[in-house]
Amino acid sequence: MIPRSVWDEDTRFLDSHDDIMREQIRQHFGRSSFCPNEGYVRLETMHYPQGKPALSVFSWRIFDPMIILGAAIVEALTAATKAEDLADAFGWLETSYPIREADQILQDIRSRSVSVYSSIIPHGSSVPVSSHALNNEVAYMIFRCLDLEFSVRLTGLRGAVRLNSRQGAIRGLDPANHERFKVLLDDGTCVSVKAVNVALVRRGKYKRRSP
Repeated sequence: MIPRSVWDEDTRFLDSHDDIMREQIRQHFGRSSFCPNEGYVRLETMHYPQGKPALSVFSWRIFDPMIILGAAIVEALTAATKAEDLADAFGWLETSYPIREADQILQDIRSRSVSVYSSIIPHGSSVPVSSHALNNEVAYMIFRCLDLEFSVRLTGLRGAVRLNSRQGAIRGLDPANHERFKVLLDDGTCVSVKAVNVALVRRGKYKRRSP
């Protein structure tokens, strides 16, 4: 994503793209049908070996509302423990996966909510009672579906107080203890912590999950 302040003014972009190309981008942005809150212009440049000229292609794309909604749900889930936020998360997961896979994922969450987080599922409901730990796990699942990194700050640790406030990224459930997350700290240290001991942090723009 290159903002207009870069492609229209930045000398690094001006050196690599001529006036004709920049005018084409301006025309895309200037169309009456273009709305920056709903879509964006994409410039894809393909470079070929052996000195063959590069090929640039413009396209107009619409922001995926499910991605935006997923990120909003994650932020709500990790900020509070409201029943409606967890219900929204269940709805998002149900919509984002094929029916059978979604049913299995939601059933796994229900099972873990009882066995791991001692939660209950109210009579007549399919959504467990919300808790900080359960919300963190469901939020992580949404980010994993979006292939986004779940950056966290450690908090509330009692046996390793020195690690509180340290930051890193969740790398999945601990294979040795499925009640815990594996967190790769910024200094390269890997620790195993309970879901209740992590808090989502937003460090600038969300970024793709590391392999």
